[in-house]
Amino acid sequence: MSAVALATARGPFGRFACDGFEREADRLNLRLAGAFGLADPPERVADAAPDAILACGPANREVELFRELGRLLPGVLCPGISPGLSA
Repeated sequence: MSAVALATARGPFGRFACDGFEREADRLNLRLAGAFGLADPPERVADAAPDAILACGPANREVELFRELGRLLPGVLCPGISPGLSA
């Protein structure tokens, strides 16, 4: 079972992402390593020792977080879900 940390922005979309993950985690053979805000220090996310980090928020903050976590957790999968991207 893989451990996934969630890093989400405040607001309904971030809550929706967390709720969906929690609802489907067992079916997908995943477990929640921790839920964090995008403003939380990257070290806090890294301390959860996840196999993957799913970010949900503004693309620029996701990229910053993934860059910082790339130094702390090399090789960890880092997908992002960016709501409201403009064309």
